[in-house]
Amino acid sequence: MSGPARGSRSSVAALPFLLAAAVAVASVGAGRDRVLADDETAPAEEPLDEAAAVEEVLVEASRIAARSIVSLELVDDDGAGADGAEDGDGPSLDDLLRLLPRRRLGGPAAGPVSAVLLDEEGTLVTALEHFPRAIRTLKATLPDGRQVDAEPRGIDYRLRLVVFALPDGWKDGVDPARVRPIAFRSDGEAPTPGTFCAALGAGYGEPGKPSVTFGLVSASDRFFGRALQTDAKVDRGSRGGALIDLDGRLLGVPVQMDLRAGSNSGVAFAVHAALIRELIPRLRTGEDLLPSFLGVTLPVVDRVDTLPGVPVFDVVAETAAATAGIRTGDRILAVDGTALRGSNDLRRVLGLAPSGTKLLLTVRRRTEDLEVAVTLGTRS
Repeated sequence: MSGPARGSRSSVAALPFLLAAAVAVASVGAGRDRVLADDETAPAEEPLDEAAAVEEVLVEASRIAARSIVSLELVDDDGAGADGAEDGDGPSLDDLLRLLPRRRLGGPAAGPVSAVLLDEEGTLVTALEHFPRAIRTLKATLPDGRQVDAEPRGIDYRLRLVVFALPDGWKDGVDPARVRPIAFRSDGEAPTPGTFCAALGAGYGEPGKPSVTFGLVSASDRFFGRALQTDAKVDRGSRGGALIDLDGRLLGVPVQMDLRAGSNSGVAFAVHAALIRELIPRLRTGEDLLPSFLGVTLPVVDRVDTLPGVPVFDVVAETAAATAGIRTGDRILAVDGTALRGSNDLRRVLGLAPSGTKLLLTVRRRTEDLEVAVTLGTRS
């Protein structure tokens, strides 16, 4: 997908400094004009060209990504869908609420729910928090204003995402200048902290004109590698939309990762686009992905010692670790051949792997190194 006009790209490399520089130049210019006014100097030169270039880049990036922002119509509070039908069997939050009992999710959001069009097959992704009960087919409003059905498919309870699928033939008559799947970064790498970004969500106005806020990527490795952190304003209505870079490419999908935190805490989190791209084939088939559970007690803080790997303080009975034969006192040295530098490395692996994932652990037991195959389970 093409990016912003080339004429504005020379400013992008210096974007972190442009707005501050424009404000500083404006202040200095105004001050100089006041000091030298008695000497009848020429007016200060225009200082805001750089800020205009920044604005041009942000507007163009938002225009590009707006073609991929879809609005979903939710079920009513009484359990009736858009057509008045009662909700039937379908994905629900029962398992998530059981796994995270400290905070119940609220009811359906008032107004449109944001979703992102991911591919030519008509795969949509949005935030799981919008669906506190079983759901059926919803109405999706595309950026060109057309309405089509969106059928629920799989849920990823770890990443707080739910996937919908548009019907076959949804592209018939579509103008790609108005509706097209969002672009991904080709390298798949997480953006570095300090990267400019914009958050897009389905607005209340005309289709194809989403709400837009912008900010910075402030961290790229939150929740053990599952999410980006941004200071761009994200509220419940825009969660499930798109966090994009200055070429209009997807960086992540904003979700409420921590259900214990408030929804307007000053920072927001977005699931990495690379993770979404990797898991979409499974979710589109209707597979649900649950958080994994190994069943071992690990150190809260790693000790500084010379022993390699991660010590196992305890093994929970009837869990994946117990079934695989891991014992208290073992040290887990590596996962699938990758050495562990500490307990957070292991937590990261487990956080990214859904239940059912098969891993090969290298375990040191006294003086012997063992290869232990384990299939991750789910917390009971």
